[in-house]
Amino acid sequence: MSRRMEPLTQAFVNKLTPPARRTFMRDPGMKGLAIDLVPTGAITYVFRCTENGRTRHIRIGSVRAIKLEEARKKAAELRRRLWLSQPVAPVREPPKAAMTYAAYMEERYIPFIQMTHRGFGVELSYIKHHLLPAFGAIPITQLRRAQVLSWVEAMQARKLKPGSINRALNLFKASMTKAVAWEVDGLTDSPARMVKSVADHARVERFLTPQEGQRLLGAVRQSANPMLYPLIGFLLLTGARKSEALNLKWEQIDFDRRLWTVPLSKSGKPRHIPLSDGALRLLEQAKDITARMGASGAFAFPNLRTGERLKDITHAWDTARKAAGLPDVRLHDLRHSYASALVNEGRSIYEVQKLLGHANIATTERYAHLSHKTLAEGAAKVDAHFRIDEQASNLHETGGLEINATP
Repeated sequence: MSRRMEPLTQAFVNKLTPPARRTFMRDPGMKGLAIDLVPTGAITYVFRCTENGRTRHIRIGSVRAIKLEEARKKAAELRRRLWLSQPVAPVREPPKAAMTYAAYMEERYIPFIQMTHRGFGVELSYIKHHLLPAFGAIPITQLRRAQVLSWVEAMQARKLKPGSINRALNLFKASMTKAVAWEVDGLTDSPARMVKSVADHARVERFLTPQEGQRLLGAVRQSANPMLYPLIGFLLLTGARKSEALNLKWEQIDFDRRLWTVPLSKSGKPRHIPLSDGALRLLEQAKDITARMGASGAFAFPNLRTGERLKDITHAWDTARKAAGLPDVRLHDLRHSYASALVNEGRSIYEVQKLLGHANIATTERYAHLSHKTLAEGAAKVDAHFRIDEQASNLHETGGLEINATP
């Protein structure tokens, strides 16, 4: 321990340099305060004391970070604690266990989606069967990209469909993005950020041709459920989602403006759907049926026995599509067919995006099937644009191009 007869000064401290060997320099101006100098370059204020028979050096701070007077005040506080028989060294709390992914999902993410997401039941199913078995026991800060990639490969090895794999992956990505935004356990980056979706080359979108649409509606008209025909026809003529149609209340329809306002769409925002003559006629037909059956109420397509929201049409729909010879057509394919019809009738992809209520136009492009006839007509317009046929005719009449050779 190096001794100094005069109290330390700030100017003296500022000039200190690392010694050849470790040195403790006492401060005569404050009993117990010393400066710890080490050859590696660290110069630190410490409080030297004896506690429970042991000599202790309690670090106060670097001389580059705090001033001498501040170090003396902290040393005085430590002396006071020592005199009161209070512990001078900070009591170290046991390290907090890192939050596992399962705990994060239960405490933060699942309550969040239950409050903000519509139809979160499917998400809960994916969380239970895919996300928690893979990541539940791992501390959220220890999740790594390699683990996510291995998980995706394991799902592929189990022969899960690409659509199911991508849905699980996107849900995991969303949960981790939120964890970063909420700074859970200091998380600063998502391990899934650079993981790409699985290619889905086998994905086939189903679009009804006009002839198939007529066959389907003919079979639906024969259904034992009289509400099936106006409901299916309405889906086909509006491109609405099944849930939107089943939740449709008369108060959402503005007959004067021929407009249906969906108060809360899948995007979380209201959207407005224009109604054609055919769609309006189907609504009138639904109203007549409900009145005749004594089921009139708030819903446009109600359960005809209770007048409440119609919950399930699975049996009636399966019977009708099989009778039409279209067992592979799903209810959501009516929405695909609506988008396809719009594009094939010359409407722009941006108009289709607006009518379907998509936030991302990439989603719309998946629906917007172009028929072979439409593509062929488009190719023919390129001919006309470059006047290839005219040039070919001129060549035929002149016997070819004249080439003037230079001697």
